[in-house]
Amino acid sequence: MKLVSLLAAVLVGAAALITVPVKAKDSTELVIGHWEGKMKVHEGVAQLVLHVSRGQDGKLSATLDSISENELGIAVDAVNFADSKLHFEIKGIHGEYDGKVDANGMKISGTWKQGTDSLALDFARVTPDYVKSITPKIVRVAFVISNNFNMIDFAGPWEVFQDTMDHSKGIMRMLMTVYTVSAGREPVKSTGGATVVPEYTFADAPQPDIVVVGAQSDGSEPVLEWLRKQHASGSTIMSVCTGAAKLAATGLMDGRQATTHHEYVDQFKQRFPKVQWQTSRRYVESGDDLYTAAGLTSGIDLALHLVEKRFGRDVAQTTADYMEYHGQDWKQPNAQEQAAK
Repeated sequence: MKLVSLLAAVLVGAAALITVPVKAKDSTELVIGHWEGKMKVHEGVAQLVLHVSRGQDGKLSATLDSISENELGIAVDAVNFADSKLHFEIKGIHGEYDGKVDANGMKISGTWKQGTDSLALDFARVTPDYVKSITPKIVRVAFVISNNFNMIDFAGPWEVFQDTMDHSKGIMRMLMTVYTVSAGREPVKSTGGATVVPEYTFADAPQPDIVVVGAQSDGSEPVLEWLRKQHASGSTIMSVCTGAAKLAATGLMDGRQATTHHEYVDQFKQRFPKVQWQTSRRYVESGDDLYTAAGLTSGIDLALHLVEKRFGRDVAQTTADYMEYHGQDWKQPNAQEQAAK
């Protein structure tokens, strides 16, 4: 999680959207509820939301949402409230918070400690409706990986999607979350030897909004069936490089235009004659939420194109600028002759 970097920022205050003091039957009701904090970071302003509740056993518990990072439900440990003082810990990052709730139950003023850092962190009480309004829909992107996966096919689009942020209204919000999925959880190796441990299997992966499949070895029926299932469920599927062979093998590309690495076009014409293979396009929008990118770095352009389609040109351009990616082909898919690369 990236909460460490957020809490290393300077607090700029919180919006108190509830103005009526809390009428507490007992002292713990002063702290039960939803609390928002805003912090200035170099990308803009980051948001945190603290949720404090009381169980049937009378004990307090809490979770923390990093709205800016789209990390929701972060586990909060050792919640304690006594004499208007709130204490909680997040053991996963070795941090702890100590604050004091005002007499009206409207504000918590305190300090976050983590390592050698000791930072002011204040929260203001907010309504459930407000929390719902600021919690963005997370666009989930699943990356299918298996042995001999190509690193740039994987890392290029991954960087695009993880860097996609909304800076409107002065608030920095990550708009997409990325994860890996494979047939099992055994480590898989890229063509260059880098090892990645899949986060999910096909059996337990969250429903993705976008699926990315790059060049790799596994073209077995479980992989193909999972791709068919995701497409039937409404997911957008994009291939990169020879990952197009996986899409073609599903039958989803029959009668559609597609592209792949230029050195494999003739081979794929023989293997998948029902697909209309293109040789002069950086990426192809095949319709019905199916996309194919040409070789290697073309995946970056297609990923930026998908960001633009979902969030607009400004967000896509901001993402490209953040990456210091100066290519323009994500705006003009027909601009370059692939064979000249």
